Amino acid sequence: MDIQEIIKELVNKKIIHSNTIEYKQLNGGTISNLYLLGNSDNAKYVVKLNEPQVLESEAYFLDFYKDVNLLPKLLYVGQSYNYIVYSFISGSTNYVRKNKKEILKALVGTVKNFV
Repeated sequence: MDIQEIIKELVNKKIIHSNTIEYKQLNGGTISNLYLLGNSDNAKYVVKLNEPQVLESEAYFLDFYKDVNLLPKLLYVGQSYNYIVYSFISGSTNYVRKNKKEILKALVGTVKNFV
């Protein structure tokens, strides 16, 4: 599905506001296509396209852990799980390599304590 068609659908369903939607493709997804959407209100969203079975699992995960503030908020799931939309969390992928283990421990601990 084309990103411009997805944007039209999201605006029509009032998932996002139509105030000057801009988008850019993000890199870093292994098999997913990721797009960052933004508007004049400085709201930012991520649209993720992938295989439906992958997105269904990801949508379930994000919905189940919706109260964990370290994770993005699931905003919309496309028909037949052809794409999902979630809140954008700003940050950097520039980190000290040796701290990755500690970061992952903290994330898993937070999610584990939620359940």
